[in-house]
Amino acid sequence: MHEILPAEPPVATSTDAASGLPPVVEALRAARQEPKRPMRASFFEFQHKPSLVETAFELTYRHLCAGDSVTYRFLGYDVPNTYMSPVRGSRLIGRWLPERAAARLVAHPAFAFVPRTRLRRRPLPFDVPDSLESLMMLRHKGFDIGMAVASSLISQTRDSRFLPAERHALVRRVLTSALAVYEHVSSVIQHDRPDVVYVFNGRFAYERAVLRACQAHGVPCLLYEWGSSPDRFFLRPFSTHDRTRVQEEMRALWHAVADRRQASEQASQWFVERRERRPRDWPSFTTMQTRSRLPENLNPGRLIAYFSSSDDEYVAIGDEYRWRGWTNQLEAVSDLIRVVEALGNAHLVIRIHPHLMSKHPRERTRWMALDGTSPALTVIGPESDVDTYALMETANVVVTGGSTAGIEAVYWGRPSVLLGPSDYDELGAVHRPTDATSLAEMLRNPELRIDRDAALMYGYFRATFGEPYTVYQPESFHHGTFMGVDLRPKAWRLLAEMRQRGLRTIQALRQRYARIGQGAGPDRVRPEV
Repeated sequence: MHEILPAEPPVATSTDAASGLPPVVEALRAARQEPKRPMRASFFEFQHKPSLVETAFELTYRHLCAGDSVTYRFLGYDVPNTYMSPVRGSRLIGRWLPERAAARLVAHPAFAFVPRTRLRRRPLPFDVPDSLESLMMLRHKGFDIGMAVASSLISQTRDSRFLPAERHALVRRVLTSALAVYEHVSSVIQHDRPDVVYVFNGRFAYERAVLRACQAHGVPCLLYEWGSSPDRFFLRPFSTHDRTRVQEEMRALWHAVADRRQASEQASQWFVERRERRPRDWPSFTTMQTRSRLPENLNPGRLIAYFSSSDDEYVAIGDEYRWRGWTNQLEAVSDLIRVVEALGNAHLVIRIHPHLMSKHPRERTRWMALDGTSPALTVIGPESDVDTYALMETANVVVTGGSTAGIEAVYWGRPSVLLGPSDYDELGAVHRPTDATSLAEMLRNPELRIDRDAALMYGYFRATFGEPYTVYQPESFHHGTFMGVDLRPKAWRLLAEMRQRGLRTIQALRQRYARIGQGAGPDRVRPEV
């Protein structure tokens, strides 16, 4: 049932930039047979993650200002395993929930708000698999439902080798709900015939169900997410994980720059901010590291530094991030260790990503199992305060599986070898071996090319992409105000602040006790010389 919230239409003034729709939306309008007819926009939202509700309502407001009609559906309380309020949209405090507060603020005769949906769940047309590989292969019509569900459950458990056999009931619930969302969205499209559908990201189970339903019915679907900084968002008609198309955007933006000197300065600033532990696009993972600190007793000779990536964030995306030449990151690293051993005069330092501290314990176990497997190897745990950037500058060669450190190394003057997929692998900035043999050839070469201009292209894009918010005003990475109102209930805000403080305390304690367990202290590290 639609909940219509009547009120005066939003009024756009000559200085109100929020009344303008993003270029990608205007392009969709112009491509229709009746471009002057008001558009029908439909939103499907499942999560309360920072700024997502606000982004959807920013776009809602802009559509209403342009004379369009909008239907907004919040399904976060109707499906299991989403980032949603624990109150599950209860009648008791439902009116204070973020999406309902935003709906009141944009109330309009052309706006329909659907706070709950009764999804029709049917028996699954397939058995629930026992293995992750079998799960990821499941498909329903044009919907890669298994990959979508695997992506959600891996992100939830933070275990890149999530075992469906251990959580059969959970896997069945999410599969059943994702299938119900797909069928529901298909039904909505056939009934409402929207000109454009909006959903977040398109990676996870329910969001990907929306995207695939739109693709099956030939309806444009725009994916929204955070932009280059908390005060920006972006819209794309394709997934942010479509590496080739994203890098085409990077090249187009760079070649369209009128003032290359200014663009280079902006790009450089992005790299400097990351090194200074104040990145603009997401909180830094290196704030607990000690500047200039290096591991002790680094062997003389050629130093090769490997910076790991978080496997759980990429393993269930699909073909866009499928490894070539190796099955996965750990297999590639095993080959890297053998190659470095064979070089004879080289030493490999593996710097495990600090974010691993918040992952499933099995993730840390897999990586730390490498420690002690070779005399040519030093493993730096995720909790170590060894400085990532000091290690990067000391290394003769930097190797990654897709980490941003790979492109940062190029900017800071180090040759970079990339073993896996990434969002910079087609810019010409890094060297890309296809197997252990080509990897060995590259690491033997003392004069690997360094293309700093390609790194600047990447940095400029990361520093500028997206469109500024005008109705939503972020105050931090995690919250802000929409039309001057904090959409979160006061109790919710207090709980969120307590949770953030608790997470920071837990992380600090984990780091401290991990160092104690390893016997780390001032004598275990040495300053950069």
